[in-house]
Amino acid sequence: MGLNSLEESLQRVAYRVRTGGHKVSEQSIRYNYEHGFKNLYKYFKDFDSVTLFDNSVAKVDEPVVPKEILHITNRILYLQTTVYPEWVKPIVDSFDRIKIPDKK
Repeated sequence: MGLNSLEESLQRVAYRVRTGGHKVSEQSIRYNYEHGFKNLYKYFKDFDSVTLFDNSVAKVDEPVVPKEILHITNRILYLQTTVYPEWVKPIVDSFDRIKIPDKK
C-alpha cells in the first residue's frame, strides 16, 4: 500500500485517530514513509509475487478503499491501470515485460 505524500500519511493517521484508532507519532510516520519506499525499491524483485495498492486519501473524513495498481508474478508486471502514482514509476520503469489487461 502506498500514499502519494508524507502529508497524506499524516492525514490518514489523524483520520484513524478521530475514528477511534491508535495514534502513531509523527516521527514514526516520517520514518516509515521514507524507509518503506526505500525498502520497496530495493527488495521488490526478491519476492515471488508483489501486489501494490494506491491507498491515497481522497477526502480526509471518509474511508478510502485501496485500488490495485499492479502485481508482479514470474518476473512479469501486470499493470491494472495506465494512470498511477509517481511512487510506482521506478518499479514500472525497471520492467521489460509489462502486460496491461484489456478493458472490457
